[in-house]
Amino acid sequence: MFKVQSFMFCLLAYCLSDGAIAQVNEPEKLRTGNHDLRGEKAIFMVQSHQKKHDSLALFEMGNNQYMFDISSTRLKVSSDFAQKMDGEFVKNFIQLKYEMKSRPGELSCQSVFTLVLRGEKETICRGEQEKLGKVLALIDDMKKELNKK
Repeated sequence: MFKVQSFMFCLLAYCLSDGAIAQVNEPEKLRTGNHDLRGEKAIFMVQSHQKKHDSLALFEMGNNQYMFDISSTRLKVSSDFAQKMDGEFVKNFIQLKYEMKSRPGELSCQSVFTLVLRGEKETICRGEQEKLGKVLALIDDMKKELNKK
């Protein structure tokens, strides 16, 4: 009888310790977050819907690093240059969106450009010649500033 009790005790102890060991060997389930600094945040974009015009974008890569994208060509730029281009774009974006008149009567807009500033969008239609000229001038000015560097 003593042998049966000791066998049962050993079996019980083994079962309990096996479960404890199995729990220790499992990887801990940690909460994970995606705070990857390699991600990019778009500061502004000028998206062209026609091949004859260039597209522009300024991205912040984290840790005060910036990439300037001209028609799918990426260039690393200084924070001073990025700040200057951001200021120019903000000024022009506000003028285009809020100060210049759009054509509300047209239901069909053949979009030439879409401007995006930190999530806010403005679409420039083919019939809006004044706005179109301002966007083309903005693109040319930014290209010239980039070529000065």
